[in-house]
Amino acid sequence: MHSDFKERSSAQAKQLIISDSDFCKNLVNTATGNTEDIGYNKWERKYYKGNKDFILNTVEYA
Repeated sequence: MHSDFKERSSAQAKQLIISDSDFCKNLVNTATGNTEDIGYNKWERKYYKGNKDFILNTVEYA
């Protein structure tokens, strides 16, 4: 497999670098086997929408 190296892209590109992927990890409810929504804190039994909003905004940015 060989691809030609391009010095410059023909289209404008964007990059976002995130150093920790745990912020988007879903928890699994062991009683039901279902995943919890992103941002669920099992200790407080509350949802925090900041991480989910960040992920959606990041996808829309590209």
